[in-house]
Formats: sequence, C-alpha cells, structure tokens
Amino acid sequence: AGAIQAAIGPGAGVCCYATGEEVHAAFASYGGAARRGDHADLKLVARRQLEAAGAALVHDVGLCTMCAPAGTFFSHRRDGGRTGRQAGIAWRT
Repeated sequence: AGAIQAAIGPGAGVCCYATGEEVHAAFASYGGAARRGDHADLKLVARRQLEAAGAALVHDVGLCTMCAPAGTFFSHRRDGGRTGRQAGIAWRT
C-alpha cells in the first residue's frame, strides 16, 4: 500500500471565518496557529488532524469559499443561508 495523501478543497478560509470564543476554546489544543484575531483557521485544524491520522502529504487548494467571486462556490455564511452542493472524491490506488 502507498502512502496516504489527502487534499483540502475549497472552504471558509481564516481570512473570512470569524467565530466566537466557544470555537476558539474547542481548537485550543492546536495552539495559537489556529486563531487569527477572532477568526479560526479550519484548514489548519483539518491539516493537523489528517497528519495525526497518518496522511504523509496534505495538499491544500488554497481557495476560500467566502471571499471567492460570487458564483464560484456556494457559501452558507456569505450568501445568508442560500445553499448548494459541493463534492469530494476519494480513491485508493
């Protein structure tokens, strides 16, 4: 079996994802890196969890669904509850 690789797709970025103290408290074990002011870095948390689970390589497409141009991605927060669907794919070689 080959090394596990993972990808983090488009999602709310630390640039836009403002949260309350309850979220920051939940991510406290990730240290200050998971927090930028009142914003949470969900992608960093996902990366750390993937690495802890044994992923040898984690790719991040680096796209924020909240600040991307309208129509590029769905964003529940940006669009005030209007939703759509996105998909992820996994395979084994």
